[in-house]
Amino acid sequence: MWPEALRMAKTNFLLEKLIEEKGFTVSDEEIDNRIAEAAADMGLELEQVRNSLMQMKEGIEITIKTDKAVDYLIENAVIKEQESNLGGLSSENQAL
Repeated sequence: MWPEALRMAKTNFLLEKLIEEKGFTVSDEEIDNRIAEAAADMGLELEQVRNSLMQMKEGIEITIKTDKAVDYLIENAVIKEQESNLGGLSSENQAL
């Protein structure tokens, strides 16, 4: 459990720094779209969900900024292939 918690903390820290560095912002329209998506997913009236979720506006903003940071990383990722250091292991065992 500890290694997973540490990995998550590092990931969150890096995403927060990326959000800060790139200056990702969230518009009211993006928040409204996220609320509309939530209402549709739950099969509830938009106004009912909007009233509930507007109390959590800051959390929604953080989620959208994080999504933007992850999208940025995916769009700008450079994948490099490396040779395996596993030597004589079969390809079946290398996946482990």
